[in-house]
Amino acid sequence: RTRIAHDLHDDLGQKLTALNMDISWLKSRIGVQTPLVESKIKQMVQLLNMTIESVQKISFGLRPSILDDLGLRAAIEWQVKEFKKSTGISCSLSFNYRESVIDSGYSLLIFRLVQEALTNVTRHSEATYVSIIFNKVADSIIVRITDNGKGIEPELIESNKSLGLLGMKERVKAYGGDLKIIGEKGKGTEIVVNIPVEDPLSRFPQGGHALLRGKHI
Repeated sequence: RTRIAHDLHDDLGQKLTALNMDISWLKSRIGVQTPLVESKIKQMVQLLNMTIESVQKISFGLRPSILDDLGLRAAIEWQVKEFKKSTGISCSLSFNYRESVIDSGYSLLIFRLVQEALTNVTRHSEATYVSIIFNKVADSIIVRITDNGKGIEPELIESNKSLGLLGMKERVKAYGGDLKIIGEKGKGTEIVVNIPVEDPLSRFPQGGHALLRGKHI
């Protein structure tokens, strides 16, 4: 996913941008243009810009670059900021652990879970407030996402028609975790995700811990 995302952004994205610049160069040098030609060139430029935007979205969807550049916490903070800006729904975010306890292999999973949960809030909950809390308990990361919306009926929680919820459960299960949805009509919804994770530093003997921390690896 990371390699494909980088290839899309760095290779295809740059080629499309160069093509866009070439069209602009040609447009400035072909002299007087008929309304039909001018309209066609404008449509081509618009289509190229839309394609460049699509490539960027697909690249980000495969592997958000902010995860690799700044880590999970910054990626979630960015996601929450975008959610509040686009929906107007208030959202609080708390991290009660040190970031190094999450291996990068789990980062994308957790990012996608929060993303899907916020999408469900936007589409279905009619909420005005969302709380997201990260905790470290023993060898697990616990994520609680709570809203004050209209709630969810128990039969919908297990329904095969709730594809978003099913997808979230399957992703967590594939990583040996557990996802619970707690909701009552008119009283909001809470999603509790429990994901067993391994502290990257726990793979090394005690002496190695100090060495790694000293070198900021």
